[in-house]
Amino acid sequence: MIALAIAVRGGLAPALAQDSVGSTPTNLRIFQSLAAQIGELAVLTLSLANGRSVAVVVTPRENAWAIEHELNRAFRGKGFNLMGSPGDSAVAAEFGVADARVAYANPRRDGFLGQRVVDRTVKLTLRGKIVDRLTGSLLSMREWSEERADVIGISQIESLETPGLLMTKGAVPPEGFFSGLVEPLVLLGAIAVAVVLLFSIRS
Repeated sequence: MIALAIAVRGGLAPALAQDSVGSTPTNLRIFQSLAAQIGELAVLTLSLANGRSVAVVVTPRENAWAIEHELNRAFRGKGFNLMGSPGDSAVAAEFGVADARVAYANPRRDGFLGQRVVDRTVKLTLRGKIVDRLTGSLLSMREWSEERADVIGISQIESLETPGLLMTKGAVPPEGFFSGLVEPLVLLGAIAVAVVLLFSIRS
């Protein structure tokens, strides 16, 4: 099987590259899905009684563009009006990217002579602070962490990462001795046995 399916939710931020390769979501698309989940959890701490306007700020800015659309949509879905500046809003929601990583592990073949695959884990951790600007009260301050895991083909890795966005990239661990050396020898041995059997049958 080429990859395990991942259920993803939410829309794409403007000007994003393709969100999947075949049926496999890109690392960026998974980060966006995780951000949407965190946004939904953050909004649960609020009510419209806190004010109908909110400004969502994501830092650092080099990663913000990748996930802020999903966070904004979570607040909009609750009924809040989005403002461009915290100074214009009743509620200020600040999210800092504490951890955003892609990890690959356990490179192997998917069955004998099958394609080479690897375990993929995408993790996003955001530190959030939500303040009621009208009263100055702290509505929420906590850390949210979500992750997804699946199996992808090693040949897909480059196409699933986003050029210029470091958090979508991960290091592929080297394959073990068996995969790198013994498997080709097993294949050659199998071919040799097949040839011997062919000549034995013909004789």
